Amino acid sequence: MYVDTQYQNESSKGLWDLVVGQRTSSTSVGKATWLEGINSPQTDRWPFISADSLTLVFASDRGRPGKSRIFLSRRSTTSVPFGPAQEISGLPPGSLQSPYLRGNELWFQGPDGNGDIYWSTLTNGMAGPATPVSELNYAATPEISPVVTPEGLLAFWASANHETDGGPPSGRSDFDIWLGTRGSLDESFYVRKVTELNSESNEWPTWISPDGCRLYFISKREGAQFVYVASR
Repeated sequence: MYVDTQYQNESSKGLWDLVVGQRTSSTSVGKATWLEGINSPQTDRWPFISADSLTLVFASDRGRPGKSRIFLSRRSTTSVPFGPAQEISGLPPGSLQSPYLRGNELWFQGPDGNGDIYWSTLTNGMAGPATPVSELNYAATPEISPVVTPEGLLAFWASANHETDGGPPSGRSDFDIWLGTRGSLDESFYVRKVTELNSESNEWPTWISPDGCRLYFISKREGAQFVYVASR
């Protein structure tokens, strides 16, 4: 399991770094270790690893403090370390976060003021035109952390949209988890808030199993930031 944390390493103490821990079960993870060769002295966050564990994408503001970009690293087998991280070219300018891979598609939080969800096709480490997923985005609030099943028919993400059934905003500014479903890739997503997982604090998804039945997500419901898993 790859996560980000304010890891206390001498080269980047107090900033966010990427760590990895081996899962011993669906609800237990061994001791997390610093991801050697990938982390920088700046902020490194939002890791996602491909299904074959050979490609890692993450966001980092290395070389551009306060302006996060998306980076990619590869390895030939799971028994060797990841190679040097390279920034993915062709993406929109501005600060980008929360990358997620669906095959050769890269889903991410875009650079516009409210942080909408976009996707782009990757070819040899270069991104094609970025397309907003309009039905997942809400004009007045940011959306972050999209996670998508391999066939692309189910997506979870987080939004600060707290309007209910067309009513006025609740005044809350935290993130809740939302779900989008569709019958085919040609259809729009039907969206709803996942009330059974949300609390009065921040939640955002980090990984969905291929069958869409197991979701890992972050929550601050107990004060600190912890990883949770929910199954159905």
